[in-house]
Amino acid sequence: KKAVIDLDEKTCEQLAEEAIKQSPEWKSIKQAASKGNQVIIDYIGKIDDVAFEGGSAEKAEVVLGEGRFITDLEDGIIGMKAGQTKDVKVTFPTTYHADHLAGKEAVFNITLHDVKQAEYAKLNADWFKKSGSKATTKKAFLEEVKSEKQPMATQTASRLTHKRLSDALIAHVDCLVPQSLVAAELGGNDKESPSESAK
Repeated sequence: KKAVIDLDEKTCEQLAEEAIKQSPEWKSIKQAASKGNQVIIDYIGKIDDVAFEGGSAEKAEVVLGEGRFITDLEDGIIGMKAGQTKDVKVTFPTTYHADHLAGKEAVFNITLHDVKQAEYAKLNADWFKKSGSKATTKKAFLEEVKSEKQPMATQTASRLTHKRLSDALIAHVDCLVPQSLVAAELGGNDKESPSESAK
C-alpha cells in the first residue's frame, strides 16, 4: 500500500512549536543553577595541579543537562549562584574521547558569572516576524510551514512505500540462487561448484 504523509494543520503547529523550543531566549535569574539553566562560566582544569590542554575557557555558555560537560562537572556547577567560585573534583570516564584524560582525576576551578533560564516565544505575529515570515495570522504561517515541510514528508512517504514493497517481495518471492553465485560470494569463485562439475 502506498504511504501518504499529508501535513495537516495540527502537525504543522507541532512543527512550529518544535522550532520555537529550539530557539529559546535566555534571561538572567537570581536563583542557583539547576538542570536546564544556561550558565556563563570561567573554568580551569588541572591534573596533579598542572593545567591541561583544552581544559580551560572564559565566559563559556553551557546548558546544564545537555551533556556538553562530563556529569561530575555539571553536578558540581548545579547549586552555584552568580558571583561564586568553587573547586570541583571530577573523574573522567574511562571511555572519554581524549585518551590522555580517560580515567584521570582532575580539579576544575569554576567561576560562575550568570545563571539564565529559557523563555520561549509564543506562536504569534512576533514569532512570525522573527522567523522571517511575512504571515500576519497563525493560519497563514502554518500554510508556510506546510509548503516548506511537505516536500520532505512526501520523500519520506516515498521511501516508506519502497521499503514496504521490498519487504513484501522478500517475504513472498522464492528465488533460486545459482551455486556459482553463492560460491563467488563465499570467496570460492575460483573453484567449480559440485553441480557444475557434474555437468
